[in-house]
Amino acid sequence: FGDALRSRMASYIARAAKETGDDAAMGRWLKDAIARDTSNIYAAQLLYELVLDRDPQPQVEAQALVAVIQASPADPSARQRIAELMLGQGVYDTAAEQFAAAAALGATTNERLVGDWARSLALAGQQPQALQLLGSLGRLTDELKAIETALRGDVPPPGIEPHERPTE
Repeated sequence: FGDALRSRMASYIARAAKETGDDAAMGRWLKDAIARDTSNIYAAQLLYELVLDRDPQPQVEAQALVAVIQASPADPSARQRIAELMLGQGVYDTAAEQFAAAAALGATTNERLVGDWARSLALAGQQPQALQLLGSLGRLTDELKAIETALRGDVPPPGIEPHERPTE
């Protein structure tokens, strides 16, 4: 059998060990599954679930999300979640890139995604791109109108403290 099949089998055993409460066995089998095949999305998602169960620091959650993205590069939800983490950690350029990737991969471009994406662009010093993004939507919700108004004037967008606003 090849490594891909062995990886899938190991991830199934890891899931079974998790369900029976055998954390040590789950960890061993999960480690084996990921080591054998980094494209095993089942193992990557199990790792992400394990990380979330332990109330991780943002950096640890981001590392687990990177494993999910490596296993399934076209997963828009993983891209959106890592973008949200990056925005929260002040890594604005990367957040904007990941929001763009999520949208390009088919993430639902709801008010939250667009608002966070526009904030990340603005905080990365890319106000024109943030305004262009908002302008491309046509009709804006009240929150998005407030962000657009703030980007055109001197008032920081909602959720951005005045000292955080980048200089032009």
